[in-house]
Order: sequence, then C-alpha cells, then structure tokens
Amino acid sequence: MTQTNYLAEPQVERFILGCMMIDDTIRADIQDMLNASDFYVEHNRWIFEAICSMEGQIDAYLLCSALKDAGRYWDDPDYIAKLALHVPSTLNWMVYTNRVKVLARKRALVELAAKLAKRAHDPQQEPSDLVVGALKQLSEWMESPVGKWLIFTLKDALEKREPIDYIIEGILALPSLNILYGAPGCLKSFLMLDAALCVAAGLPWLEPLEGDSFAHPTMAVPVLWLDFDNGSIVTHERVAALARTYGIGAPVQFYYVSMPSPWLDGKNMASVDSLIELAKTYCSGLIVIDNLGTVSGGVEENASAMIQVMSNFRQLAESTGAAVVLIHHQRKATGYKGRTGESLRGHSSIEAALDLALLVQRDDHEPTVTIQSTKTRGVDVPPFGAMFTYDHVPGVTQLHKARFFGFAVEDDRRRPRARRAILEAVADVDLEPGKTKLVERVRSAEKGLGINYVRDAIDALVEAGELVEEVGDRGSKRYILAE
Repeated sequence: MTQTNYLAEPQVERFILGCMMIDDTIRADIQDMLNASDFYVEHNRWIFEAICSMEGQIDAYLLCSALKDAGRYWDDPDYIAKLALHVPSTLNWMVYTNRVKVLARKRALVELAAKLAKRAHDPQQEPSDLVVGALKQLSEWMESPVGKWLIFTLKDALEKREPIDYIIEGILALPSLNILYGAPGCLKSFLMLDAALCVAAGLPWLEPLEGDSFAHPTMAVPVLWLDFDNGSIVTHERVAALARTYGIGAPVQFYYVSMPSPWLDGKNMASVDSLIELAKTYCSGLIVIDNLGTVSGGVEENASAMIQVMSNFRQLAESTGAAVVLIHHQRKATGYKGRTGESLRGHSSIEAALDLALLVQRDDHEPTVTIQSTKTRGVDVPPFGAMFTYDHVPGVTQLHKARFFGFAVEDDRRRPRARRAILEAVADVDLEPGKTKLVERVRSAEKGLGINYVRDAIDALVEAGELVEEVGDRGSKRYILAE
C-alpha cells in the first residue's frame, strides 16, 4: 500500500471491533456505515468480515473459530481477547466509525493522487488528456449519487419495527424535522433552550408549579445547540442561568456554538454535510438551529428555493437520526383569520417539510406562553403552557437563575369534535336514555375526551338551544335535537 500510516489509526479500528463484539445493535449500525476495505490493518479487515458473518453474542473463542472457518489462520488469540476489554465506551461507537471512514476516504484520495502524478510524469501525456482523465477518475471515485441509493422492497416495508423513540415524550421524535416559531419577544428561543438542557440531563420538562399540569418526560441524549441569532454573551448567560437552576454541570452532554465561522449555509449540501459530521462526532440526538432565516444561505424565505433548504435539513435529521428543531418567526399579523398554521412565515415548502410545527404565543410581556401544534405528521400534540421564572445577580442585570414551569391549557380543538359526536349520538334512535349512556357513546366515538369534559359539553349544547333535555319520572334524562 502506498499510503502512509499517519492516515490510519489502528487503535480506533480496534475500538470499533470491540464495540461490535459487545453490542449486536451497534454491530448492525456499524455494518451499514463501514466496509472491510475501510480498515487499514489487514487483520482488522479479516476480523470485521468475520464479525459481520456472525449472529448473537460474540466472544473471543467464537470469533477465532469464525476466522479459521474463513481460512484466516491468524495466530494471535490474545489480540482478539482484548478487543472487547479495551473499548473506552461503546457510547462513542459513531465517533470511532466516522473517524475510520474519513481516514479511509483520505487514503483513497492519496492513492488516486499518486496514480495521477505517475501519469503526469509520462512525457507522452498531453495536459488536456491528464485533466480529462483526472476528472473521470475523480467522478468514478465519488461514484454516482444514484448508484448509492438504497432500494427497499415490500419485504422491508412489512418487517416489524421498533416503536418510535421520543426525546420529549409525545412531542419530539427520533428522527424528525421540527419548527418552533412565534413573534419576536415570545421567549421561543429561551423556551427551546430550557427544553434542550432538560433533554441533555434527562430531566422532566415543564414540571408544574401547581394544578393538573404534568411534566413531559425526556430521554437523555447529547444536544448540539447552534446559535446564529442571539450572540455569545446572551447564549452563555442563558445556558449558565438554566444550568444553575437545574443543578447540572459539565458531565451533561450539552454542546453549543455561537455565531461561528464559517457560517452554516442551509442551501449548500456541502455545508450541511459538515454539520452532519459534527453532529455525528458528538452523537447528537437533538440539534437546535436558531434561527432558520439566518442560515438559509441568502434564499428569500418566501421563494421556492426554500424547498432545497428544507430538504437539506431533512437530510440532516435522517443522516444523524436526531430530532432537528429550527427556530423561526411568525408571519406579521394582517387581520386575516385563516388556518393557524398559515402564520408560519415563509414559503409553503417550509411547513410541508416538517414533522411538527409548534407555535409559541405570548400576551404583551406576560411571563406565560402557550404552545400549540399547527402541523403534525404523527400523534397530535395537545396545547400546553409554560411560565418563565428568573432572578438576577444582586446589583446587576445579569441573569442568575432561570427556568420554565408547565401549566394546563384548554384545548379548544376538542370543542367541534365533542359537539359533532354528541349531536350524532343524540340523532341515533337506538341510544338508551340517560346522560351516562350519552357520555359513553361520545367517548367511544372520540378518543381522548374526558368524562367531565363531555358532560360539560352536553350542558353547553342544552344552554345554547341545540339540544333539548327531557327529565323522566325517576330523574333520568333523555336528549333530543332541537327543532
């Protein structure tokens, strides 16, 4: 091999092999990302191929047997026995894998450059022929993008899949592309930062101060926060205030950048690819970008070119397996009362690309905000509320502590559902008398409506004159449609 070993890290290759021996779920992911040819050390290639041919738990004895069966008579069982013992952490398997992949690509480039240099020394070669040949070989080395497409069949579609994982239960799924948006000053960035710190620490988000609200459980995953809006002073201050309040420190895997250079260009896939590599390096499960308007590469947000920007951010979510949250702005009020989701600013392709859009609303300078889903591809997200609390360092304006608490919000979207189900049930001549029977029928037709909510909705329809309540001899009630 012509490449020098500064483009190889045998120890990292051993870490990968050890991870594959320890955890068969990691093994499958690594197999999807690496080929045997990506390993620099020959016997590491042999071991990788042997592990890929095996199923279930792997130990040194089974691996030695698999190598022998493959005709790889390599006589260093002690090397194999230590593979699983010397892995620093299986949690870093993606870091190891990406490192080996990058080095393999660099070695391939060195090989290609050596071949081109050899041809350049040939006096019979014309410069124009060299350029054409070089471009052809580079194209072959990069391969056709279509040639890399992974084709699925119905067999893949029908295979049993694991339930969707949520890093914030019922809200942010893995992977997903999401937007949190609202008017300037509605605390959307601070609210999302509060959520991100809770996710990084695995703490419940929006614990209630009182009442019937409930906290949102989180899954602890590394978080990557990308600030292209507030600046480092504000970002440092907010992160510190939240961390002090929650009592969390450096071991929590929360990583952030503020106003970095080079800038992220969302319309340029090469720029997004660099972000993908960064996110994989830190094994990020949540990636927050504040805000969309500043990273769209100069694309006017009402232009159709936003289709490419949003497609690139979808690729970010799919390639990293993370929940990606874009912070964005609300359309300026025009007095037009349309669909709520139409207040999301920008081209329609923005909303179309999303799994979830959350609108944050705040009245004047009140410490409370409400959060409402205006678009979802999965399970509906009921509206919820958050109250901002904070204090300052004595004598100065610098934040000392800050956090959000949750509170219950009335879900107005239930009203038309409840009304329709009640009227349809009352119109059924087979409905048995009694308010209890009516409530049961409505709740079976519309899942998620509480008993008391339905009873109150029935009373409201009677008061509005849409239903007539008839009381029998023993106090039993029958409801009929008003004429």
